[in-house]
Amino acid sequence: MALKDTVLENLGKLMQSEQAMKVLQNEAVMKAVMKAFSVSNEARTLIDGQISQMIKTFNLVTRDEVKGLQRAVERLERELGDLQSRVDEAAARAADAEDKAKSAAKAADQARLFSAASNYAKPSGGDEKPAAKPVADKAKRPAKAAGSRPKSKATPAE
Repeated sequence: MALKDTVLENLGKLMQSEQAMKVLQNEAVMKAVMKAFSVSNEARTLIDGQISQMIKTFNLVTRDEVKGLQRAVERLERELGDLQSRVDEAAARAADAEDKAKSAAKAADQARLFSAASNYAKPSGGDEKPAAKPVADKAKRPAKAAGSRPKSKATPAE
């Protein structure tokens, strides 16, 4: 491309000269320049058509198709990155939930063990016989008033 840039730069300088301006004002020269551009465009169109035909014949990929595929790959890579970050976030939430579930299960196990140990230490209400009621002994019976006797059916005469 350096040669092309150099040629175009020198051509630009040449076109600005007085001599070039006089030559370009000539109608025959202008027709020739226009014909050269026209032939150049026609040749380019013909070559592009031939290249397209060869690409189709050999089942090759064009530059435009490659660029389109590159854009699609870049878009898919961005989407994959977004999905990967969402998966990572979900995995972190799942790990946190799993840790909380394990902690809750451990606490429940400890509570069951404590409850079982407490029940073992106390007699349970349903498995054992109730304690026998103490028999009241005579000392605990209410005392009768002094001088009172049991009434008899017959009373002695005096």
